[in-house]
Amino acid sequence: MNLSADEKPMILVVDDTPENLMLMATLLRDRYRVRVASSGAKALMLAAAEVVPDLILLDIMMPGTPGTQILQKIRQKFNAITLPVIMVTSKADTSDVVECLQN
Repeated sequence: MNLSADEKPMILVVDDTPENLMLMATLLRDRYRVRVASSGAKALMLAAAEVVPDLILLDIMMPGTPGTQILQKIRQKFNAITLPVIMVTSKADTSDVVECLQN
C-alpha cells in the first residue's frame, strides 16, 4: 500500500549522534515521515509543533539534558497514550530501564 507523504505516520528521532540520526531516517523514510532532532530543546519544539509526531524514538544518553529528563518534559505536555515514546540506548543496566519506565 502506497501512502502519500501526508498520510504516512510521523516519527520523531532524537539522538545527539549524526550517524544514528541518518541511519534511523534512512531505515524509516519509506514508510514514515521522519523528523530528526539532535538536542532535547529541538525535540521538545518538534513534539509541540502543529503536526505532533505519532511516535518518538528517544536516545537516553544526550549531552546537556539526558533523554530521561526530556521524557519527563514530554510526559508533562502529552499523555502517554496520545504520544508514545520508545527509549533507544546501548545501556543495559536494570536501573536505566527502571528509570525510563518510571517516567
